[in-house]
Amino acid sequence: MNISTDKRPSEQPTILSKLQDEIDQLPNALARIAKYILENPEKVLRQSVAELGEFAGSGEASILRLCRQIGFTGFRDFKLALAAEVGRHQLAVVSSSGADPAIDQLQQTLMQNLAIAHSNVDLLTLNGSVAKISNSTEIP
Repeated sequence: MNISTDKRPSEQPTILSKLQDEIDQLPNALARIAKYILENPEKVLRQSVAELGEFAGSGEASILRLCRQIGFTGFRDFKLALAAEVGRHQLAVVSSSGADPAIDQLQQTLMQNLAIAHSNVDLLTLNGSVAKISNSTEIP
């Protein structure tokens, strides 16, 4: 899913619009990462820094440099902000249905929380925990 990076003058620049604005000035490795993120923002939320590096054709250090260059302390901080941005975009699409504003606000909050929770899940740890619980005879 590609999310529009069009900016309205009254809004602060979004992560995706920052990447779009800076992509031509970035070194090749960082530009490849930015291009991949712009084309796959939802997929990036489910990827580790190593997976993103593999898919974008760049190293983990380059990903961290890009995150810092656009104002984040690291990849986790970047993903949290991206999750909120993707959630807001998804809400904007759904909210155009004209539903009750209170329901729209609740839906926005829930979608943002789910996106943030989803970006924080470490699948290896989760799968390991599930396997341990499944194989145990007693849960302390």
